[in-house]
Amino acid sequence: MTATTFASRLKKDGSLAVPATAIDALGLHPGDEVQVQLVVTNGKNERPEATLLESVIYQMTHRTPEQIAQAQVQAMESYPPARAVPSGKTLADVVSGKWPGDETDAQIREALAELS
Repeated sequence: MTATTFASRLKKDGSLAVPATAIDALGLHPGDEVQVQLVVTNGKNERPEATLLESVIYQMTHRTPEQIAQAQVQAMESYPPARAVPSGKTLADVVSGKWPGDETDAQIREALAELS
């Protein structure tokens, strides 16, 4: 998900204009769906502008089930697994609790502690 910040004024009919620079930055086309988060900056309900990290965390934690499913499909298309997931299993079933090496749990904990 891509985000950008811009200022706009509310029109009498309740619409907002999206600047061409924001449209270009996001690669938007007519008919594209967008999510909008409004922050009032006229002194009423004023609060500090969210950081990019805060914005991304908000976007990631407020996705619809459809958006999550779409992201999973896109991720699997972009990064196909090295081998097929067995029928009746999920990727989580195959990956969870597995480690490709022959290291012991104690060796893994020791390596993680050393990296921390």
